[in-house]
Amino acid sequence: NSTLDNVYIYIDDGNPVIVWVYGHVWAGGSPVSYTASNGNTTWVIPYEHTVIVYGYDDSSIWILDGGSKYTRSISIFKSSWSNLGNMAVILD
Repeated sequence: NSTLDNVYIYIDDGNPVIVWVYGHVWAGGSPVSYTASNGNTTWVIPYEHTVIVYGYDDSSIWILDGGSKYTRSISIFKSSWSNLGNMAVILD
């Protein structure tokens, strides 16, 4: 349950951030509850994916996705990222 401001702080310090998104940072999506055989429950979404956020400007987020680099508007990024609870891993 991170915030975009937290992501910006780490990026400004030179630390990329791994985030869970829908597809290749697509807008929309409908997460569903999943219960594993051990009884643990979590939210999942088709095409669940992780990418690395390494930069931003006033209108977009810069993304490293495997060997590809691309940008997404802030609104599309936030829509995609929110599907899985704004999960992030910070690399210090």
